[in-house]
Amino acid sequence: MPKKNKLHSKKSILISTLTLLTVGIGIYYAVVHRNNKDVSEALIQTEETGYINLSPPTEQDAQEADQNKERISQPEKEEEPDDPSTNSASLIITYAGQYNGDVEAASFVQGTFEDGGRCIYALSKDLVIIEKTSTGVADVSNTLCPAVKFPRTEIPSPGDWNLKVTYESASTAAASDVKVISVE
Repeated sequence: MPKKNKLHSKKSILISTLTLLTVGIGIYYAVVHRNNKDVSEALIQTEETGYINLSPPTEQDAQEADQNKERISQPEKEEEPDDPSTNSASLIITYAGQYNGDVEAASFVQGTFEDGGRCIYALSKDLVIIEKTSTGVADVSNTLCPAVKFPRTEIPSPGDWNLKVTYESASTAAASDVKVISVE
């Protein structure tokens, strides 16, 4: 019996070795054959675009790619307007009215994003003009004109007063529509 087991054992080892050798040769052939394709075989036909070139990039392709990388990495230069009034910003009054006796107002400039511009709030009636200013503040995507307060003691008479807000900076000029505020 021991001879049969040895013979059977040798057969199993021989079959296993041949199987592994065959699989190894198949894998080697597949890898070598796939990597040695001719450049003409690197073109694959598709229904939508015709052919896709899978061969390595040419010298011209590499130069174009480098030029695009350089172009993309450069920050875009914004042209500054020659005349501040050419900037397409609009000034919007967010609230205005009489609160606890005083007149308060706030606004923002849509279409510009900067710190430091001058917000001028002008309250007028007949020939009287009262002005208050605040400094513009960049806020997310607009410029805020912080709120101002006109104490009631500075407003000479009750009635309908016109509020107009203007904004001025080195690059932007904007003005609001007139808002009528009833002062008691």
